[in-house]
Amino acid sequence: MIAMLFPMNRLRLLLIVLLFSFSCQVGQANVGTPAAKLCAPIFNDHAVFQQGEAIPVWGSAPAGALISVEFNDATVTTRAAPDGSWQLELPPMPADKLDHLDQFPEGRTLTVTSDKGPARKQIFHNILIGEVWLCSGQSNMAGKVRNNRKKQNPDDDLTQLQMPALRQYRSDTGWISATPEEVREFSRVGVTFGRKLQQELNVPVGLLFGAVGGTKIETWIRPDAGVDTSAKHAPGSNYRKHIDPIAGYGLKGILWYQGEGNASDGFAYFDKLKSLIDGWRTVWSNQALPFLIVQLAGIGQSDAEQPAMGDGRAAIREAQFQAMKQFQNVGLATAIDIGGPGEHPPNKTDIGIRLAHWALHHNYARETIAASGPIFKGFERKDSAMVIHFENAEGLMLGRKDTYDPVQAVPEGTPLPWLSIQDQKGNWHWAESRILGETLVVQHPDVSNPKAVRYAWTNNPNHPVGPYLYNQYGLPAFPFTTESWSSLLD
Repeated sequence: MIAMLFPMNRLRLLLIVLLFSFSCQVGQANVGTPAAKLCAPIFNDHAVFQQGEAIPVWGSAPAGALISVEFNDATVTTRAAPDGSWQLELPPMPADKLDHLDQFPEGRTLTVTSDKGPARKQIFHNILIGEVWLCSGQSNMAGKVRNNRKKQNPDDDLTQLQMPALRQYRSDTGWISATPEEVREFSRVGVTFGRKLQQELNVPVGLLFGAVGGTKIETWIRPDAGVDTSAKHAPGSNYRKHIDPIAGYGLKGILWYQGEGNASDGFAYFDKLKSLIDGWRTVWSNQALPFLIVQLAGIGQSDAEQPAMGDGRAAIREAQFQAMKQFQNVGLATAIDIGGPGEHPPNKTDIGIRLAHWALHHNYARETIAASGPIFKGFERKDSAMVIHFENAEGLMLGRKDTYDPVQAVPEGTPLPWLSIQDQKGNWHWAESRILGETLVVQHPDVSNPKAVRYAWTNNPNHPVGPYLYNQYGLPAFPFTTESWSSLLD
């Protein structure tokens, strides 16, 4: 009996070995197999490619190897360079359209082959075409859906999200989908941004993730970008680790939520932002690549006895505001009304939605969607008053926002706090105001010839809570000063 069973056991063992060998060559070529080195790690099962633009694909192979990439009826070939690197571009392709947001779409197959080396073929499955954004920064961007559950919106449980065509790439997880099984590892800002985008566009959305808590902007700037950095901050370290491996991947734009680690830089943050943006746009070969910034929320408590304000994070917010005003295709979403005493505002949902508003209006031409809240545009003096003009100020109003609830208008006559006016001697006074159409009229009985106005231009105007300026869409006005940028830098 033993003699009869032994050949059968050998046969089973042989079948297992053959199946294992086959699985290492067909499918996603797991780390540890030779085929894992043919393509860069970001190319894998469940990836999302950017629609409407050439699709870059790259990896490594023996020098001179003939590389062939097949995807969606397109085949492109190239040869590996002397150092073994190779890169090519697939032609632009239209997005997959979704019939409904909980749809499990049937993706495409990406096949990459080489005529040399131990890694001859990789096959990746379920790849979609849609919109791709990079989410980067520090802890407020890095915060995951599974974190801080007690303070999340009970009426919007992100852990139960069922949007399989909303996907995120992290180097440690690969591509995952926004389903109850995997969504806990998503960035909360990223997933709420992507959800809003998908709801409006009905196409797959891919989020590339590269964010690390407690990091300074210097660590994210390309090492050769020319910014003055201190060696103790390991210049470029996070760029090399998290951005360089995915640099050049086809995408629509970048979300940037950082600045807490550089809050003391104040106005100097402006130049560092410029170095970051210019450097990243260079590696993506696109000097108009959309770059959307989150303007920092408040922290701690401001001194209500100091009408000059300008304390704490006022200056870095102004630097972020000026980046939006002065740089091409840079957007801004403010978190000024949802901060608190701590560093991490629990409400990331509204931040993601506000970023999506800007993107939908400016980058997807959805003109019926408001881009943002009121943006200071200019002013004029009328007798003893300053009349402030805004963009995006339809239905200008005072309102209060309670956690995740929509903004509620306050009774007429409620004073607007954290608004000050300067006299010609340079003294600041808490001001009175009234809304006149889409303008704000600001004055003080002791100031007959006003020089400047500041609004919410302080570390944390969230204490006492509101009200704030909003437009009719419930989007808050950005903090502002009527002083020129050049005068602030003098």
